Amino acid sequence: MGEAYRVIVTARASKDLHSVYDYISKDSQDSAARVVDQILGSMDSLATFPHRYPVIRASRRPPRETRLMPVRPYLVYYRVIDSERVVLVLRVDHGARRRPRRLQ
Repeated sequence: MGEAYRVIVTARASKDLHSVYDYISKDSQDSAARVVDQILGSMDSLATFPHRYPVIRASRRPPRETRLMPVRPYLVYYRVIDSERVVLVLRVDHGARRRPRRLQ
């Protein structure tokens, strides 16, 4: 097995996680913490085999593939930068929402 990838959470994805926590914590802070911990744990798992989730979008300039990892009911959007052995987490969004048009 190769060297693990480094998982980097962008400022936008971090803001998304805070929003998830804030929304759920209105009903239960314990539930909010559990959900955010589950999402963070799933993000950490991307350090090994980050290519296991499907590519949902490829941009042309420069060519970049965005992948989608479900953490029900949320979706984690990320990119794999093989040359740097990095996974860049771009967004965390509720699955019922429309997909973001722009991803960093």
